Amino acid sequence: MTLNADQVIESLKQIDRRSFETHDQYARAVVAVKDLLARLQTPWDHIHRLTWKEPAYIAALKVATDINLFTSWQASDSDPKTVSELAAMSGVEEALLVRLLRHISAMGALNEVAPDTYTLTSFTESLAGPGNSDSLRLMFEATYPAFLNLPSFLAKNGYRNPINSSDSNWQDLRHSPQTYIEFVGSDTDRTKSFQNLMVAYNKAKGVWTDFYPTTDLIRGIKPDRVVLVDAGGGLGFDIEAFRLKHRQLPNKSLVLQDLPTVIATVQVHDCIKVMPHNLFEPQPVKGARAYFTHIVFHTWTNTDAMKVLHNLAEAMERGYSKLLLHEKIISDRHPTPDTTSMDLTMMAMFSATERTQSIWREMLTAANLKINKVYTSPTLFDAIIEAELA
Repeated sequence: MTLNADQVIESLKQIDRRSFETHDQYARAVVAVKDLLARLQTPWDHIHRLTWKEPAYIAALKVATDINLFTSWQASDSDPKTVSELAAMSGVEEALLVRLLRHISAMGALNEVAPDTYTLTSFTESLAGPGNSDSLRLMFEATYPAFLNLPSFLAKNGYRNPINSSDSNWQDLRHSPQTYIEFVGSDTDRTKSFQNLMVAYNKAKGVWTDFYPTTDLIRGIKPDRVVLVDAGGGLGFDIEAFRLKHRQLPNKSLVLQDLPTVIATVQVHDCIKVMPHNLFEPQPVKGARAYFTHIVFHTWTNTDAMKVLHNLAEAMERGYSKLLLHEKIISDRHPTPDTTSMDLTMMAMFSATERTQSIWREMLTAANLKINKVYTSPTLFDAIIEAELA
């Protein structure tokens, strides 16, 4: 039976995340909706969304987070709030707030329950705390300016693929040799925002120990050896997930490494050894059972990435040590917007790149490493490449 237009629209209104039993079903539905919009929208619809709707939406959200609107709103109670109440709560002129909230609601981030009366959605609730709100801050301070500069940077460079980390779009934008990582680390609040963003990203994407067989690493571990080195591990989300799954491990058999500015803010379980380390320097922990990295290589050009791979390989013990690279892998066909957008972000910020599996294989081979297996997650657009010395 063919449904009429009203029936189709009504059936679409009934669909939400609870409509799907698995994340795979949900992910395929998201892709289907994206493709549906592409078929439905006219060229004008598309350009209108890109140039007017989305920029206005993001700016309105940034203002709302700047005045701590969602934080105050959530802390008060969950009842519907009028614009008048919210204006009094935030100290913002009501005439301004009316206009901001209208568009935020029109874009689906607030529920309008009566004229100029709203409730929070799960998304705007998430902006009440750290993580997503920090993403907006970093977007306005860095990512958006970098993308706006990218077309002119590529034109000036003859439309060649950026591969020079010391002459990047970010440095062209800033008229400074300072890298983005150095920019983040130069300000304590900005560093905290970046760390909050990474924690939120990890929590949203899931835990690597759910799809990689960590019990295989535990078998046959050598006494008095480090079991896992989380190199460039930030605040320790990944190594803590490993610790929680394997609580029987000896004290200090887990090592968390990152730059001194990051390590200075880390608070982890006592059994985890915290170690300041620059991955471009020789790896100080030799012969560990596994060396783990999570989404760090994509900030480096292939030349810089090879330096780090060589440092890790030189620390490994043949036949015993494993290298676990938790990275996004770009599919050869029909790559997801999650990976393609991240790839262009790495271009804009670092002259770096996301990589296909074939490129990873070439690079690992050049570092005297071989791929054992690639583990993919049912809930992520990421994978873990397990490698060892060739």
